[in-house]
Amino acid sequence: MIEVRLATAADGTAIGSVHAASWEAAYAPFFDPEFAADQISSRLNRWHDRIADPHGLVLLAGVDGRPLAFSWSVPSSADLAELYSFYAHPDGWGTGVAAALMTRVGPLYTGTFHLCASEPLQS
Repeated sequence: MIEVRLATAADGTAIGSVHAASWEAAYAPFFDPEFAADQISSRLNRWHDRIADPHGLVLLAGVDGRPLAFSWSVPSSADLAELYSFYAHPDGWGTGVAAALMTRVGPLYTGTFHLCASEPLQS
């Protein structure tokens, strides 16, 4: 069963694990191993502070009680939000957990989402 809920302070480690595993599977093969290892490590410990930040919204989705996906969004106006992170653990790929999470994120804001990327997307 898929469950989506607001993340709590106790979820920081689980969210870090999801983030690190998904980043490793999707991006690490494209980078120097040392750089990739640093990036994976940095993703493990940043979520406690983000969950505690009252300006952001972190949702956690799981399957049968196991955390497998999360999102982090920040309202930028009364009806606009920016989606900064949306990751699913490789074990959750194909389970529907990411789709369930996305259907819960959108209705939380009345306006539009903007995807925030650190680098411009190339076409």
